[in-house]
Amino acid sequence: MVVAATVASVASAGVASAQEQRVAYVQVVDQQGQPVTDLAPEEFQVAEDRVPGRVVSARIGTDPMRVALLVDNGEAMRAGQAENPMRDAVAGFIEALPPRHLVSLSTIGGQIRQVVDFTTDRGELVEEARGLFTDETDGVRFVDSIRETLERRYDEDEMWPVFVALITDSGEASAFLNERRYRRFVESLRARGAIVHVIQWNSARRARLQESFSASSFGGGGGGGAGERFAPRGTRSLVDSDAGGRGTSATHTIALNLTELTGGRYVSVAAATGMVGAMTQLATDMGAHYDAVSTRYKLTFERPDPPGQRVMMRVTRPQVALRLFRDRAIDP
Repeated sequence: MVVAATVASVASAGVASAQEQRVAYVQVVDQQGQPVTDLAPEEFQVAEDRVPGRVVSARIGTDPMRVALLVDNGEAMRAGQAENPMRDAVAGFIEALPPRHLVSLSTIGGQIRQVVDFTTDRGELVEEARGLFTDETDGVRFVDSIRETLERRYDEDEMWPVFVALITDSGEASAFLNERRYRRFVESLRARGAIVHVIQWNSARRARLQESFSASSFGGGGGGGAGERFAPRGTRSLVDSDAGGRGTSATHTIALNLTELTGGRYVSVAAATGMVGAMTQLATDMGAHYDAVSTRYKLTFERPDPPGQRVMMRVTRPQVALRLFRDRAIDP
């Protein structure tokens, strides 16, 4: 028999690229509830508003994660005398993440500097983490570091582009940043299935009211399509002046936005020593999350013209069941 799944909300699962492609995640199980992991792309059928699309690829997600670890080592860490907690937090994350997953390490305080390229060598990674130092340069290159790493260090068909950022409440210093570019940046992250996790130490040391751009339509995730993923104009400014005691810089707003839109986790810690436990817990949860969702297919398909709002997906293999997911979001 043919099993179909219709999920209206999956219209926001992926953002159409210039080639009008969309990404969705599909789990297929047999009658015993066991994952079916040997399906070919031609065994999937997809339509939007009953108009067929073309399945481009269907890849199972069992490749190891490639985790880009981005560390704010700038002036806020130095001024807060948080160098040792920063080192312990980075080392704790590396040691807690299951060893099959690759990790790269970069510092992003003031400037972007790659310390270690993607590797499974935990000894090298921990050694470099223990040797990290803080810089007197102010500001954090948060968005720039994700954008440049995605473009330069990940292949176009990468299954698991994952970013983990350990940042402070320093001002966002990305030269790349403006509203138009930021929107395109978010679209590229979502189209490629990237996940962004953020642990932020909010020292509340000072307000940041002079940022590189003001995105008045910048905002959070609603339930609609790609055009509805940003709040209406005027509902949130780039500078989050009321962050509930968790910091006042643009990095706070951007961190919340990116984690929400990519299915990642945002954790705010009030004390520098809290970075250690938060990073270790995140690594542990990421390993468990991978085990839970790695049997989902990453399905890329070309959208019909014109695109529809309601997605229907079928698998032609008999006696299997299909479930459609909008992303690979980790639990909050």
